[in-house]
Amino acid sequence: MTDNLKKKVQFVKEISGIVVKVQPNVASIDYEVYQSKKNPKWITEFLIVNYVGGERTIRNCTGNSFSAIYTEIGKYLNNGYYDEIQYYNDIVAVSSKCNVEE
Repeated sequence: MTDNLKKKVQFVKEISGIVVKVQPNVASIDYEVYQSKKNPKWITEFLIVNYVGGERTIRNCTGNSFSAIYTEIGKYLNNGYYDEIQYYNDIVAVSSKCNVEE
């Protein structure tokens, strides 16, 4: 994983630590990166807002800037968005999750 992707994962992790303290409906916020098994140059980035009770919002944030990711987080603290769950599942099925520690 590139340094920039590692920074994005860490950025969201730090925001999550703050948000869950003040937003009672949010359990956690994650940033996941997947690499295609067929084409290793193909990377897909997802922002995942996990809500108390088990629901989650998934947003494709591939190539987004830090400020764009931050804006996406703000949009979904109170309201879920579920249109990209199938796309996420499809990507996960044909990709490998990138490890932040790589």
